Amino acid sequence: NRKVEEDHTGNTRRTKIDAQDLHKNGLTYSRIAKILKIPPKNIIRWCKHGVQRKPGAGRKVMDPEM
Repeated sequence: NRKVEEDHTGNTRRTKIDAQDLHKNGLTYSRIAKILKIPPKNIIRWCKHGVQRKPGAGRKVMDPEM
């Protein structure tokens, strides 16, 4: 059994990547939020800054090009 990584709200990495993919396919943030039942501010953050967070350092971006 492989443990699925979740953040403190229960969102998995796969859910975050799915939200990014939906946005790349032309869906609006608010529409994605309704589909996935996740607040739009989270989806906006994941699309702008990526889904990875640097451990213990708040919301610093892992990818310097982003």
